[in-house]
Amino acid sequence: MSSPRTVILSVVAIALICSVFSVIDAKVCGGDADCLSNNADGTCVSGTCKYLCHSNYKDCDHNMDNGCECDIMVDETNCGGCGRFCPSPYNAKASCEAGKCVITDSDEDFFIPGQY
Repeated sequence: MSSPRTVILSVVAIALICSVFSVIDAKVCGGDADCLSNNADGTCVSGTCKYLCHSNYKDCDHNMDNGCECDIMVDETNCGGCGRFCPSPYNAKASCEAGKCVITDSDEDFFIPGQY
């Protein structure tokens, strides 16, 4: 069984170790300049980078090493949001415009309802 003195020394030692690791972590992310990423604003909070994607951009692969990689306003595989794919109909091509899937090209003489 530990004596009260040993317990107090152990608690103090743990507190010192935690303080040292907090300082080390803070140096890893010592300020907002350490949290740079593509198409995102980074902020250093308690030694950890927190990111906010720029307008129209999303981190669809959940990997901030490449930042907020998808422009959801024009990305055909992430149109309007992550994972929203624009399928191409038969004899036509689809694209993403302003975050919506649209038919952009079709074969001649191929009627597309709603298009003139």
